[in-house]
Amino acid sequence: MALEDHILFGNYKNTGESKQVEDVANGEKCECYCFSCGMPLSAQQGTKNVWHFKHATYKPEYGAKKECMYSFDVSVLAMAKQIILESEYLKTPNQIMYTPSGKETVVADRGKLVFDSVEVNAKYHNRNVDALIQSYGKEIAVIFKCRHRDNLLADSILQNGGSAVLTISLEDARYWLDKGNNKGFKETLREHIIDDYWEKDWAMHPRRFNYEQENGIKLTYKPTTSNSAIKLGSNSDLNQMPRASFFACTSCEIEWLGRAFCSWCKSKEYVKPIPHLGFTK
Repeated sequence: MALEDHILFGNYKNTGESKQVEDVANGEKCECYCFSCGMPLSAQQGTKNVWHFKHATYKPEYGAKKECMYSFDVSVLAMAKQIILESEYLKTPNQIMYTPSGKETVVADRGKLVFDSVEVNAKYHNRNVDALIQSYGKEIAVIFKCRHRDNLLADSILQNGGSAVLTISLEDARYWLDKGNNKGFKETLREHIIDDYWEKDWAMHPRRFNYEQENGIKLTYKPTTSNSAIKLGSNSDLNQMPRASFFACTSCEIEWLGRAFCSWCKSKEYVKPIPHLGFTK
């Protein structure tokens, strides 16, 4: 079975605390429930398949006759929030944007947010965010991008001059989580959220807002067509590709729409831009 057909994390005793299979009793004694539908779970600590949870029963009183949709994604999001809550810092990515003339502007350098405090399921400029971090007197909102829900970003956040919004993508977790199974799913997820730089973006940064206000321009994520020449098939140009380009990994043999980084093998060494649409996997 594909990893996304499993439930990796359970709601322990319906308290909202997320547990992985290794941390609970086997079978229905695990005392865990599905974050998505609320049904009791059974911990599967077998010798053949990856350890995971599954729905313990499909009795009518539990309101489901089959595995609920998005139980994988919902459980990963729940654990992601818990990891933020348990952590003391978060590494942040660099961000390069472009003026209308094509000039590169560094909006943010790679950094490390040291938490003074952190709150999950918080409000930020009257909008819901997954986490709100206080660091050296500044507020930074964190939003996880997931397959099972709409984007939480809103104009009221992005147009506020003091906003600092970091997005972390979990959309391809079904691929890269499997690569770290020897560490445990929680540890692999923790590394992705806390210590990695890839799949993180500043949706808004105060430095960007200030630059736009001072210069009366709008920065873009890619150079305008007239100021950039992108050569398909050249690794040297991968970092200049538009964010919505299609890529293929010659090692994993998968294609995707997004950035020039293979989330399956966690590398861009074998990544090639492709000019056509379509997915092979």
